[in-house]
Amino acid sequence: MGVIASLILLACMVQVWLVLRAVVPAQDSIRYLTVAQSIARDGWIAALRAQPEQPLFPSLVYLTHSLLAHPLGDFAGDWCLSLQLAAAAPLVLSVAPVYLLFERLHGRRAALLGAVLFCALGGIARLGADGLSDSTHLLFFCIALWAAGEFFVQLDAGRLSVAWLLVSGFSTGLALLARAEAVVLPLALLITLAAFQGARRWRRAWSATLQSIGALMLGLAPPCCAYLAICQVHDIETATARLLGRRGAIESLPLNDLSPSDRVAHAESKWRLPGVGQLVFGKKDVSTSSRFRGCLPATVKLVEELAQTLHYGLGALAMAGLWLWRRRLHTPLDRFMQVLCAALLLASLSVAARSGYLSTRHLLLLVVLALGWAAMGGLAIGDWLVEFYRGHSLNVKADRKTVTCSLVFLALANCMGDLLRPLHASRAAHREAAEWLNSHAAVRDVVLDSRGWTALYTGRKTYRYEAAQAAFSDPALAYVVVEQTELEASSRRGETLRLLVAQAGEPAARFAPAGAGKHGVTIWRWHPQQFAQLGVVSDAR
Repeated sequence: MGVIASLILLACMVQVWLVLRAVVPAQDSIRYLTVAQSIARDGWIAALRAQPEQPLFPSLVYLTHSLLAHPLGDFAGDWCLSLQLAAAAPLVLSVAPVYLLFERLHGRRAALLGAVLFCALGGIARLGADGLSDSTHLLFFCIALWAAGEFFVQLDAGRLSVAWLLVSGFSTGLALLARAEAVVLPLALLITLAAFQGARRWRRAWSATLQSIGALMLGLAPPCCAYLAICQVHDIETATARLLGRRGAIESLPLNDLSPSDRVAHAESKWRLPGVGQLVFGKKDVSTSSRFRGCLPATVKLVEELAQTLHYGLGALAMAGLWLWRRRLHTPLDRFMQVLCAALLLASLSVAARSGYLSTRHLLLLVVLALGWAAMGGLAIGDWLVEFYRGHSLNVKADRKTVTCSLVFLALANCMGDLLRPLHASRAAHREAAEWLNSHAAVRDVVLDSRGWTALYTGRKTYRYEAAQAAFSDPALAYVVVEQTELEASSRRGETLRLLVAQAGEPAARFAPAGAGKHGVTIWRWHPQQFAQLGVVSDAR
C-alpha cells in the first residue's frame, strides 16, 4: 500500500502542476461544460434526457462545481476549474489499478516503473488539465481490467471466482457512461471465455462458463439500465446510440446562462442575405478538414499516433519487452490480454477508417498497456547491462533495486518535456481575450465566441458559433470573438463571418501572442441595430 500511496502522491503533484500551467483546457471540454451547465440549469434528470452526451463526466463536473461553490464562492473561472479538477481526480486514482494490473502481468519492479510512466507521460497526464472525460473512462476501465485479470489468475489456479467478473462488469458499465471504448472489454472477455472451451488445458464445464458470463452481465446491467431508464429509452437503436455516445452533446444553448428554462434546441432555419445568398454557420469549417479515408491511411495514422505518444523510445522498449518475453505469454491472463489488444486495435482502425479521424485519446488504452511492456523492456536491458559489465570485470556496484530506481529516474527525465511545456500555449490569445472581456464588458453583455474558450473565464452568457443565429438575434449581444484564421478562410463560413463583422461590428481588441500568429484572436464590438438593417431573411416555411 505504501507504493500505491507514493504513486498517488506523484500523480497528484503532476496533475496540480499541469492544471496550473495549462493556458486553456482542450476544445472538447466545452461540450462537457454545456452538459454540466444544463444539469445546473434544468436538473439532473431533465438534462440527461435532453442531452445525448454520455453523462458520467459532466455529472462529476457539476458535482465538483457545487462542492467548490461553498468554500470558494462564485468567480469567473469556477467552471474551468471544475472541469479540470473533475478530470484530474480520476486520473490520480487510476494509478492504483494500473499498478495492480501491471504487478499481475509483469511483477513488482515493472509495475513500479510502468506506473511512474503512467503518471508522467504527457499523452495521459494532460487529460486532467484538458478537462476531458477520458480520465474518468480510464479509471473505471482500468478497475474493470484489473478485476478481469484477477479472475483469470484465479482461473489459472483452478478456482472460479465470478465475483471478480461482477466487479469488472459493474466498472465497465460506469466506464461506458464516460466513453464508448469500454464496450471492447466485455467483448474481449466473452471471446476469451468461448475460446477457452476449445482448448483442452483451460476447458471448464459449460455451467461454469455460463456462470461467468452471467456474472459479467449482471455487473454490467445496473449502471447501463439505470441510465437508459432515466432517459426513458424504449428501443435498441436509441439505447445503443445513447450508450455509445453517437450523437454527442447539443451545444446550441448558451453557456453560463443558468436560468431554469423549458427551451429545447431545434435545428435553426436557413438565413440568407439579399444580393449575397445563404449565410453559413457551423461549429467547424469543413473546408479545413484534415480527415483521411480508407484502412491504409488509418493504419499509418494509428502507428504514428502510438509512436509519438510513446516518444518513440518507449515504443521501442515495449517492442523489446514483448520480444524478450514472448515465450512466456501462455497463461489465461496473457491470452485474455492478447485478445483485448487485438480487439482494441481492430476497433480503433475500424472507427478511424469510417470517420477519417484518429487522435491519441482513441488509443489511450493501448498506450497504457504498452507502458507495462516498455517497463519490462527497460528492466531487461538494464539487468543485461549490469551483468555485461560484471562479466567483463568492470567495477559496477549495482543490483536490481538500483537498476529499477535508475530507470524510474530516466523515465521521469524522458517525460520532463511534456511536464514543463505549458498546455495549449498557442491558444494564449483566447485567455487574453477573456481577461479583456472581464475588464471591459458589462456583466450583462452577451458574447458570441466561435471557439467558446472565453466562456470558461468570464462567466458571461456566451454563444458558440453553431448557435450564431440565436446569438445574432439576441438584442443583448455585445461582442463577437473569432480567430483570425476563421476570418481569413476562403469557405462560405469564412465569407459569412467577414461580411457580418464588417457590416455590424467594429474591432475592439486584437491578441496575437508571439509564435502563435495563426491563432490570433479579434474581439469585435457588435452593433445589433446595424445587423437589423442588413435585411437578413429566413428560409423557414
